[in-house]
Amino acid sequence: MKKYKFTNNLGLKIMAIVFAAVLWLIVVNVDDPVETRPFRNVPVDEVNKEVITNKGRTYKKLDDTQTVTVLVKAKRSVLTKLKAENIVATADMSEMQFESLVPITATIPGYEGSYYSAEASPSNLRVKVEEQTKNVFPLTVSASGTPRDGYVVGDMTTNPVKITVRGAESLVNSIDKAVAKVDVSGVSKTTAKKADLVYYDKNGNVLDKTQLKDNLGDEGITVNIEVLNTKNVALNFSTSGTPEQGYLVSGITCEPDTIQVCGTPEELEGFDQLDIPASEVDVTGATEKLEKTVDILPYLPEEIQLVDETANNIVVTV
Repeated sequence: MKKYKFTNNLGLKIMAIVFAAVLWLIVVNVDDPVETRPFRNVPVDEVNKEVITNKGRTYKKLDDTQTVTVLVKAKRSVLTKLKAENIVATADMSEMQFESLVPITATIPGYEGSYYSAEASPSNLRVKVEEQTKNVFPLTVSASGTPRDGYVVGDMTTNPVKITVRGAESLVNSIDKAVAKVDVSGVSKTTAKKADLVYYDKNGNVLDKTQLKDNLGDEGITVNIEVLNTKNVALNFSTSGTPEQGYLVSGITCEPDTIQVCGTPEELEGFDQLDIPASEVDVTGATEKLEKTVDILPYLPEEIQLVDETANNIVVTV
């Protein structure tokens, strides 16, 4: 019997494989098969909230079920056109079960005539129904970014200075502070900027503000930012008292020998040197080199500040 060889008519075999693959692609595209594809991070809209709120109560969402993954089963031609934004996930509060589970339904508006099925995962919005409460919190400022060279940020105040927050009792009671976050990058003059509101708990964790309501309205929060000029100022030290007989003061130095201060242009004009009273460096009876740390803060003019508030201690060597 003649032995069969795989290499016989190899060219024809390769052509047959290529032809079969092309034919398969054609058939697949012509048939437009049904497939399943996940669409992630689809936000869940709640409807009929008044079922709960009309009773003076409210709810908070649990376990990050505010967004879901939706599995859509449809023809490939439909799936290729879809995006997560096309999908609507809805939780009807009137269908809530056990006061904790609200079924989530997913639909694709505009594709009603096409065959498809859409299933949300998780399939329920998990909520906790609670009494509604409110509280008033003072607003503090948190600045990010760096002002333009030669400038520093001074006082910052918020408008409004406090905020009323409403929501589920446990969520409102977990708020430790309300912060207005503002970006001061590149600022070079006193100005007012819009700020973002952030709530923190006592552990410094950011709270979900989408589950809370406030009284800010459309105006939001504005932060008034005072911007001050900076200037390098020389330090001038002198001594008091008399060294031991046979000794004299040959020199006095300080480290650093300049400080950086800030203030308005008017306040800084003509302020080029800070004179420290001689009483701070007493050399009475001295016979060798002296070193002393001097706090210069009490001698700064009231309207002028140090740029670095911790740079007030100067080491003086006599």
